[in-house]
Amino acid sequence: MKNVLQELSDEELIKFVGRETRNDSFVIEKNMLTGKTKWTESPLNEINLKTKPKPFKAKITFKGSKYLKEEIEMKESGKNNIAITASGTNNTLVIESKNVEIDNKPTFYK
Repeated sequence: MKNVLQELSDEELIKFVGRETRNDSFVIEKNMLTGKTKWTESPLNEINLKTKPKPFKAKITFKGSKYLKEEIEMKESGKNNIAITASGTNNTLVIESKNVEIDNKPTFYK
C-alpha cells in the first residue's frame, strides 16, 4: 500500500500532510581502534514523547481531482482516451471485447 501512495504522490495526484509517528532513534559510535560500538539514546526521543504527532494523512490535489473526474466521466460514457503514435507499424487495439482474434501478418512488397 505504501508504494501505491508514494507513486500517487510522485505523480502529484495526492499530497501528504501531518507526520508519521516517530520511532525512537539512537546514536551509534564505533571505536576504530577496538571495533567496539556504543549505542546511546538520542536526546530527540524525549521531545518526540512530549509532542503529539498530527495524524498522517493524504489529501487529493487539484490535479488528482481533475484526473479522477476525467476517469469517472470516461468510464460512465464508455469512452477510452487512448493515443497510439508509431510510424511504419501496424497497431491493433481491443478494449473490453470478447472472443476477439487478431491475426497480424507482415505484408511483403515485391
